[in-house]
Amino acid sequence: MQCIRYRFTSGAVYRWEFERGGIEVDIDVEGPLTLNDQDLMVDAALDGAGLAFVFEAQVEELIAKHKLVRVLADWCRLSRLFPVLSEPATIAGRVARVRRFRANACHVARME
Repeated sequence: MQCIRYRFTSGAVYRWEFERGGIEVDIDVEGPLTLNDQDLMVDAALDGAGLAFVFEAQVEELIAKHKLVRVLADWCRLSRLFPVLSEPATIAGRVARVRRFRANACHVARME
């Protein structure tokens, strides 16, 4: 699963932050698209460009309309940020994408 990355005005790229059961993990995700505007990130996710890590309030309506899907919710309990991706044609496709991302994220967590 490709990730849509966020670049701060300082030039630094945001490392995705996850927490579950007292385990905290920061991941420097990879992806061909790096933006400095969260609205553009949401648009890119809607267009199927990949997984975007954005503020919950920004995408609540899109999730309610089933245009975006919240993923990895069990790793984002303390944060108001969470990853979303566009609603794929099938549930099987979504599950496969999330499993690939989770496997990669767990691999990175074990390395740190």
